[in-house]
Amino acid sequence: MQFCDYKIIRYTPAYREPMLELLSLLWGATPQDNAAYLDWKYNQNPYSDRNWLFLVLYKDCLVGVRGNLAMRWQFGEPIQKIDCLCDGDSVVLPDHRRKGLYQALTEFNLQEMEDTSYRYTITLNANARTRDANLKMGWRRLSPITPLYRFSFQPVRLRIGSNPSHEGYL
Repeated sequence: MQFCDYKIIRYTPAYREPMLELLSLLWGATPQDNAAYLDWKYNQNPYSDRNWLFLVLYKDCLVGVRGNLAMRWQFGEPIQKIDCLCDGDSVVLPDHRRKGLYQALTEFNLQEMEDTSYRYTITLNANARTRDANLKMGWRRLSPITPLYRFSFQPVRLRIGSNPSHEGYL
């Protein structure tokens, strides 16, 4: 797909190293950790026989990537199962942001879905920018967002002084 001076393509292994470098802006970690995570999440996914990674090229240089994770959801009585794609990792180099690339990537992704069994794509972890972009493109909220908090009541061990008999819990 051609978009202005940009080209959007499906992932090919020729772009693996530059893609891992670009994803380090999102994931951090080491290149080895990122490679293992990429393979686990996209290339070894049990719910799809292909990965759902899309690349943005500008003059044959990688400037953006977007991934979609294949998932299987189970719900209802009697139990129903659906396979869907979940918005995953998206990153665009700062100099190429605010040029419509996220929308172009989304449209490319939806075109790729047309001849598959996937009928739904969802977002579970959208930041404000992604959420607003998706809503602007016509996506709908399934439910209001309610923050969840996890509290731990495990005691924190304190050492008071150097005497082991003075160990205590807070």
